[in-house]
Amino acid sequence: MNRMALPGLFLWGLIILSACTARDAGGSRISSPMQPVAITALENTSTHELPLGTPTLAGGAIVNLTEKNNGGSVALAVNDMLAIQLAGNPTTGFIWEADNLDANHFAQIGTYTYAADSKLMGAAGQFTLTFKVLSSGEGRLRLIYHRTFEKGVPPLKVFEVTVTIHD
Repeated sequence: MNRMALPGLFLWGLIILSACTARDAGGSRISSPMQPVAITALENTSTHELPLGTPTLAGGAIVNLTEKNNGGSVALAVNDMLAIQLAGNPTTGFIWEADNLDANHFAQIGTYTYAADSKLMGAAGQFTLTFKVLSSGEGRLRLIYHRTFEKGVPPLKVFEVTVTIHD
């Protein structure tokens, strides 16, 4: 092969690879346990950064929780969105995900987003998992920080919150 053609092929490979990267509605790259991809932070304000009680298009509010809400409880209304932001580092193989999601009360929106705390390679950051509240009652939302490929190993961290849901 002609040595002059190699840079052009490399460039086309990068273009194709970037076109195949999954993105969420805000343009951030998304990831799943089957397809690990580094996720960049959104440059514009995302729904995860809106203040408590901000109305959504569906008529509900977006409620933000962090690690300090672990073990607590929260009251929400049907159609509210719950955005949970937790520290982590996917470059270590660990991710946050729902554990035995209560599908009667919650629907997860996408898998997760990740925003690094710095531009340094391998930097820790914030995972955000988003859920829509479906029906009234009381539900428990449990998230685990673990390596999906390590079977039979307890999670490194657990986040749990009790949610009281009204109409």
